[in-house]
Amino acid sequence: MKENTLFHKIGPGECWAFGAALSYAATNVMLKWALADAPPLFGAAIKIMPVWILSFMMVVLKGQHRDLSPRSKSFVGWKAMGLNMTLGALYYVIGNGALFEALKRGGVVLATPIVGTQVIWAALFAYIFLREKINLPMMMGMVTSIIGVTVLTIGKSGTGISLEGWQLAVPLAALAALCFSSGGAIQRYLFTIKKLDRWMVMFVGLTAGELLLHLIFLFQNNLGYYTAISLNTIGKFLLAGIIGASAIICITTAMSQTAVASAITINSTQTALAPLIAFFALGESMNKIISLGILLIMMGAMIVQLKKPKEQNEISKEA
Repeated sequence: MKENTLFHKIGPGECWAFGAALSYAATNVMLKWALADAPPLFGAAIKIMPVWILSFMMVVLKGQHRDLSPRSKSFVGWKAMGLNMTLGALYYVIGNGALFEALKRGGVVLATPIVGTQVIWAALFAYIFLREKINLPMMMGMVTSIIGVTVLTIGKSGTGISLEGWQLAVPLAALAALCFSSGGAIQRYLFTIKKLDRWMVMFVGLTAGELLLHLIFLFQNNLGYYTAISLNTIGKFLLAGIIGASAIICITTAMSQTAVASAITINSTQTALAPLIAFFALGESMNKIISLGILLIMMGAMIVQLKKPKEQNEISKEA
C-alpha cells in the first residue's frame, strides 16, 4: 500500500474518513447556529462535555486512570502532565474560544477554511520543535493555502455582508489554527516520545480545559450562564459535541483501516463541506472568489499531508 497515494483504494477506511469530514463540518455549522444565543467560551465549555465523557470512559476501560496518580509506579510524569494541561488550554480554551468567536463574527464560510490551515502550521511546528522534515512540495502546499486565505478574505469583503466585525474573524480563525496546530505538536510529542495513549492525552487535556473555562467563569462571575441560557441553546451545543465525538471515532477508525495520508487528506474536505452546508442550511454568502479561496486552502492542506515523508505518517498511525 502506498502511503502517499490518495485514491489507491476506496474502502471502509476512506468511507470512515469522509464520515469524519462530514461530522466535523456539521459540528461547525451547528456551533454557528447555537452561538447566536450564547457567548463563545460558554459554548466551548458545553461542547467538549460529550468528548470528555467519551475519553473518560475509554481511560477507565483501559485501566489507564492509574497512570495519572503520582503515587503509581507507572505515573506518566509531571512533565507530561504539564504539557497535557498546556495542550488543554491551547485547544479547548484559547483555540475553541477564538474559533467560536470567529464563527459568530464571520460565519462558517470564512472561519472554517482559515482554521483548516492548521495542517500547514502543524507541519511548521513539527519542523521547528520535533525536527520533522519539510520538503519542497509541502512548502508549495503551504504557500497555496496562504494564497487561498488571501483570496477568501478578498472574496468575503466583496459580499456586502453586514455581520458585525467580520474582519476580526480572520485573525481569530488564524489564532485558532495556530492554537490547534501547536497543540498538535504537543500531542505528537506525547504520542511519540512519551508513548502516551491518545485517549489519556485527550482526557487530561479536556479536563484541564474544562476546569480552566469554569475558573474563567468564576472570575468573571458568569457561572449563571447555565441558568440564564435556554435549554434549547445548551442542547445545540451538546449536539455539536456529540457530532464532534462521532467525528473523532470516525477519523480514529479510518486511520486504523487505511493509509494515514489518505485518511487525513479526505478529512481535509471538511474545509469545503462546512461552507457548502452553511450556504444551503444557514444562507451564508458565497461567490466565485470565496469558492476559489476555499478550494486553494483545501488543495494546499491536501498537498502538505500527501507529500509528508512516509515515516511521519507511520508515526501518526502508531499514535
